Amino acid sequence: MDEHVIPPAHEPSEAIADASSLFHDAGQKGEKSPRHEQTPVDAGGSYDIQDTPEGETIPGRSMPIGPSTTKKAPLERSGMRMEPSEAVEHVWTRWGEWGGTITALAIAAGGLFMLIYLLLSWDVYGLAFFMFLAGVVFLSYLAYPIMITLERPVRVTPEQAVKDYYAALSHHFPHYRRMWLLLGDRGKVDSSFASFEGFKGYWNKKLADLRLGKASGMTPLRFSVDDFRSPKSSGLSSIEASYTVHVSVRGKQDSGPIHSIKVKASLVKGPDRMWYLDHGTLP
Repeated sequence: MDEHVIPPAHEPSEAIADASSLFHDAGQKGEKSPRHEQTPVDAGGSYDIQDTPEGETIPGRSMPIGPSTTKKAPLERSGMRMEPSEAVEHVWTRWGEWGGTITALAIAAGGLFMLIYLLLSWDVYGLAFFMFLAGVVFLSYLAYPIMITLERPVRVTPEQAVKDYYAALSHHFPHYRRMWLLLGDRGKVDSSFASFEGFKGYWNKKLADLRLGKASGMTPLRFSVDDFRSPKSSGLSSIEASYTVHVSVRGKQDSGPIHSIKVKASLVKGPDRMWYLDHGTLP
């Protein structure tokens, strides 16, 4: 009778990778474990493993392999082009412009109501009526900054930003808060001032100098922007511009400007996609 031959155990195919390699510790020999990249070796669709040192570029790939590909390039600073979020930290908002005025109005209105209520409870009707009229005048004075800035400053182009900035100056009581909010970060740290109070002081003195010998202290000046020149702003976050600011006396525009000032300034685009001035002074 024929002997039964037990067939030998099936040997693993060479195509199957040795599982022990998964647990191989390259650090035992002090060698750096290479990164592997699969590259086709024939037209049949099979692949071979090719060692590629870290940081070396593989043909057909535009970026090198390694941690350096995940690092972002640092932003450019110090006189070079900056990102909008860097150049304008605080953007214009309606509350930023009116917040202080609304708070003052609320306090004044509350105080006026209490005063009139007390006078009426004491049957002092004549004085109560007088205080009511005086209160309305006082509240109207407090609301003046709101009344002259009902129109939102839409600054889609650099020229609009410059015109809105000087338009806020063309009133009996200039709206310094709006002007301050239309400045970029660089414009708020000008050598002429370093705070909002310093900014108001600069413009009060500047207006007095512009009026000197031309108009009385209570006569408002009118500022207009002409001959604005700059590159096309589409796709840019900063821009250089030149323009002329004409200063005339309110009610006497037909006589022509009393000053014509040429200005060169830069502007930046903020995170709200609106333009802000980098220079808020006049030469």
